[in-house]
Amino acid sequence: MFHCIDRVVIAVPDLERAQREMIGVLGRSPAWIGEYAAVGIGCVSFRLDNLHVELVSPREESDANAALRKRLDVGGAGLHAVVLETGNLEETIETLRERGLSPHDPVEVIARDEPSGAYRRMLRSGLAPEDAAGIRIELNQTLDESGEDPPSLPIGNEAASVKAGDHVVIFTARPERAIELFRDKLDIRLALDRTFDERWVRLLFFRVGGMTIEVGHSLRGPAPEGEAPDDRFFGLAYQVDDIDAAAKRVEEAGLEISDFRDGNKPGTRVFTIKGEPVGVPTLIIQHLDR
Repeated sequence: MFHCIDRVVIAVPDLERAQREMIGVLGRSPAWIGEYAAVGIGCVSFRLDNLHVELVSPREESDANAALRKRLDVGGAGLHAVVLETGNLEETIETLRERGLSPHDPVEVIARDEPSGAYRRMLRSGLAPEDAAGIRIELNQTLDESGEDPPSLPIGNEAASVKAGDHVVIFTARPERAIELFRDKLDIRLALDRTFDERWVRLLFFRVGGMTIEVGHSLRGPAPEGEAPDDRFFGLAYQVDDIDAAAKRVEEAGLEISDFRDGNKPGTRVFTIKGEPVGVPTLIIQHLDR
């Protein structure tokens, strides 16, 4: 049904400042600087090997971008949505409705790159908030483009630059609810369901298109009674080929990092970028066995 995560969308109040921060995080130039003119939203997109990282900010006040403005007013900058890519959005919507979900009718969206004049034409839909426990999940079908979608070019050493997304993190109070949504209704493979007793956490790893949706559930304290609170986005993890070079690059960009440590997955080494750039807790990871 879905063959990849097309993009993660990060809401920011100041697009220019966020663009500078993201260049420091990724070590790459933007691939796309433009707007969704019909809804009054400016955007800056970075294209990695398996993912677009898109910064968005409202350019005007309108009903069409009310959800984005509310996100910024209530929670400030941070992860706003995960966009799943499908080859046939109308068939996908029909299937999801048969499974009890309520995606809205598709609408055509056009994004324009201001420097080049290139455009993308897409069909977009999204799950109702109550279907996704408050998480914003959008559905996308790319229709056509006026030119090739360019990659984000490395600034300096390629091995020190982020090459791909690794995982996006969601916290949940109801892990079985997450399994029902992602595995049973969205057909995203549950690759691992593991409890880490020493950390008092259960982690679910859903794999799609080379990316992982990692859903974490705290085992501390009693389970919530009655209606559980909404799930919430937390952070992003990015892959690099040379984590030592990446750490040096990030520090030279003026960002502070944690000490290195072993990752949850055997054969990985990680560090975090302190200060939550663009409002997102950020992890850098190297898979040493690749």
